[in-house]
Amino acid sequence: MNTYSELIISIGFIFFLGLGADFLAKRISIPRVTILIVIGIVIGPSAANLLPEVFINEWFHVITSIALGMVGFLIGHQFTYDELKKSGKVVFSIALGKVLLSFILIAVVLVSIGLPLPVAFILASIASATAPAAVYEVVSELNIKNSFSTTLISIVALDDILAMFLFSLVLAIINASGQSGLHMVFASGVVEIFGSLFLGYAFGYPIAKINGRIQPGEPSMVEALGSVFLITGIAQYLELSPILATMAMGSAVSTFATHHTRALHAIENIQWPFMIMFFLLAGASLELETISDIGVIGLFYIVARIVGFYFGARLGAKVSGSEKNIERWIGLALIPQA
Repeated sequence: MNTYSELIISIGFIFFLGLGADFLAKRISIPRVTILIVIGIVIGPSAANLLPEVFINEWFHVITSIALGMVGFLIGHQFTYDELKKSGKVVFSIALGKVLLSFILIAVVLVSIGLPLPVAFILASIASATAPAAVYEVVSELNIKNSFSTTLISIVALDDILAMFLFSLVLAIINASGQSGLHMVFASGVVEIFGSLFLGYAFGYPIAKINGRIQPGEPSMVEALGSVFLITGIAQYLELSPILATMAMGSAVSTFATHHTRALHAIENIQWPFMIMFFLLAGASLELETISDIGVIGLFYIVARIVGFYFGARLGAKVSGSEKNIERWIGLALIPQA
């Protein structure tokens, strides 16, 4: 069997596994994201090894970019000026509290169990981010739109930006051989963040204006896919962040496409097949043999991250005077890091 046949058969196989995960999730009340990742582990190289190696080593990166581009756009759609005007104080306070407290707690815990300071700081800065695809998919699966879910999605968008700032700063401090080195590395991270946001808004504005006008009525699937694929590819080519760029584009389109409602919403009808491949391949790419290597460090990392997220988000919610329901549960809802 040639490589192309294997790839096509694998895609069909994956889609049916996704169908099974969806069916199972509705009956056992476990998110289908979780089921897909577990299935991916089972069929991946660390277990049954049922997928072609090229699928995991090469296609996974392409699928990841597309899936995250779609998720970034859909999250950005809700991250608008009007939304920030209503709940911006709460969103910023929770995101900042969660990112800073989790970073500090994880760094302290990892250093206390013997990790070198640079390693502890890098792991802590990575841990401060939430997996946007996992959170968005669970919210989408439950099909609930209320103040809690809207606040959650907005926080996910903002805390990824804050986590990237933090990571850039940590990396700059660690890699700097002198003061100029620190400036250069940190500036590189800042350029990536603001460059991604600028790219998204620069493309998002004209797309918003022509959206739905080429073909009368609401925007078509072709417009939606073309916009997301184009901005994702350009961001990667320029070595910017595809997910930040598509978030910015989603925000711009939602803000400026005032001639119709839910601009480019057609992307919602096509993103699930890409999400199936993304989460299943994420599970398949997990190397089970390395779990024993991280041992106690991994356990402390996970526990410290959960505690930091919960209390950091709760502190931010209390300071900003958010609803009690948000204060009580938002920290746990932000934990996913697929």
